[in-house]
Amino acid sequence: MTNSELNLHIISWILVSTRIGAFFINAPIFGSAAIPPNLKGYFTAILAYFIYQSPQVHMLEQMPQMWDLMMLLIKETTVGVVIAMLTHLIYVPMQIVGEQIGQSSGLGQAQIFNPDEEYDFTVLEQIIYTVAILIFLGLNGHHLILNAFIKSYDYIPLGEIALSGYVLKVFIAYFTKTFYLGIAFAAPILGCLLIVSIGMGLLSKSVPQMNLLIIDLPLRVLIAFLGILFALPIMIMLFKKLIFNTMPYVEKIIFAMSKGAS
Repeated sequence: MTNSELNLHIISWILVSTRIGAFFINAPIFGSAAIPPNLKGYFTAILAYFIYQSPQVHMLEQMPQMWDLMMLLIKETTVGVVIAMLTHLIYVPMQIVGEQIGQSSGLGQAQIFNPDEEYDFTVLEQIIYTVAILIFLGLNGHHLILNAFIKSYDYIPLGEIALSGYVLKVFIAYFTKTFYLGIAFAAPILGCLLIVSIGMGLLSKSVPQMNLLIIDLPLRVLIAFLGILFALPIMIMLFKKLIFNTMPYVEKIIFAMSKGAS
C-alpha cells in the first residue's frame, strides 16, 4: 500500500467517523449526557472502523484539497445531525403530555434539570419522559435507529449529500404526526382539568366564603395522576406504534439526502 492510498483510507475513515459522531451527539439515548464523552468517542471510532470495512462504504478516489476536505466534513456532519434530529422527535408526544398537564395541574413550578435535553423539565414531564425512554429501550428502538442510520451509507456516499425541499417536507410531516399525537394524549386529561376549573369557578361564586384553595390544587393533582394512570396503557400502545413508524420516515429523509432525491 502506497502512502497516497494510506492517506485516502485515513481521510475516508475520518469522514465515516464524522457522520457517526454527529449522529451520536444528537441522537436519543446515544447522545445522553449520562454517557461519558470518552466512551462516545471510543464507540464512534470502533463503529466507524467496522462500517468502513463494509462493502457499502467506498473510499475516496482522490485526495481532497484542504477546502474540499472541510466541505466534506461539513456534509458528513449534516447527514448525521439531520438523521439524529428526526429520530429525536420521537419524544415530542410524551413531552407535550408532561408539560401541558403539569402546567394545568399546578405542578409546573416543580422543575428539575434534565441532562439529556439540557433544560428544565417539570416533575411530571420528567416522569413521563423516563417512561418513554424505558419503552424505547424495551422495544430495542436504539437498535432500529442505529440500523437505519447505517443504511444511510447505502444511499449517501461519502461527501455526496443533496439537500432538497423534500427533506423539510419529511421533517414537517413527522413533526406534525408527533405533535398531533401529543395533543391527542393530553386532550382528555386537559378537558377534565378544565371541567374542574369551571366547577371551582362556579363554586366560588355560589359559596364565596369557602376557601377553595385548600381543595383546588390537591384535586387537580389527583385528577391529573388518575387521568395519566388510566390513559397510560393507550399512550404506551400508540407510542410503540410511533417508534416503529419512525423508521420509514428515517428512510425517506435518507433517500431525500441522496443524489437520487434531488
